[in-house]
Amino acid sequence: MGIQLIDKGTPDIPEDLRCLPCLSLLKDEDFSDIAESVEIRRLCKHEILFLESEPLKSTFIVKAGSVKIYKTTGSGKELIIKILWPGDYYCYPPLKDDSANILNAMAFTDSTVLLIPSDKFKALLNTKVGDVGLNIVAGLCEKISILSDKLDDIAFKSVQERILKTLYALSDGLPVIDGTVTVSINHQELAALVGTAREVVSRIVGSLKEKKIILDSRTKNFKINKKTLLKYIKSASPPQAQACCGIRGKTK
Repeated sequence: MGIQLIDKGTPDIPEDLRCLPCLSLLKDEDFSDIAESVEIRRLCKHEILFLESEPLKSTFIVKAGSVKIYKTTGSGKELIIKILWPGDYYCYPPLKDDSANILNAMAFTDSTVLLIPSDKFKALLNTKVGDVGLNIVAGLCEKISILSDKLDDIAFKSVQERILKTLYALSDGLPVIDGTVTVSINHQELAALVGTAREVVSRIVGSLKEKKIILDSRTKNFKINKKTLLKYIKSASPPQAQACCGIRGKTK
């Protein structure tokens, strides 16, 4: 059975919306205005509400049942971030026209959710907090995206993959001389960045030296063959993973 639209703008919606911290201080008339655009949907168990990287079309509140918020890899591995219960909400403000979901949402049980359209939500925020407030919220959302990427790395990537990605990110924008770039970082700092022990980093660095990806790491600098590094990352990761890893810098 597909997603079912039940109703729009029922009388109790304004009260339901008050669970959103960013809306809790609105006046009654403001709630009435946005409530008119809210959709109430019923989801069958295991039914997808939205997928990661799809356009961000709405913010939602769970009215009944439960909704699973999770991340997945191309190979099918899954990490459940949270199970949302009645009164819980997923609120990632759509502040840009090209905003995309950073997580997946699926009905964990038969559920009913309230959907607030993205354009209405953004317009309301802009009206109430102004450009300065909206920029602050946008900055916080960017931090959430960074944390989401970090969660992906720790949950789904091997330590070697995390080291390669980190070295690539650190090398972006640095001068490349004869195909080599020097990154100012030591083994302990690299271990802290990727979330592992220094001994593990040292062992993997030794392996990467054999592959001619890292040319030297004896001082507080890593000398890296950037072309070989990028080639290795691309061969080890599917295209979607490369995009999620933030491999956007230009190869010099």
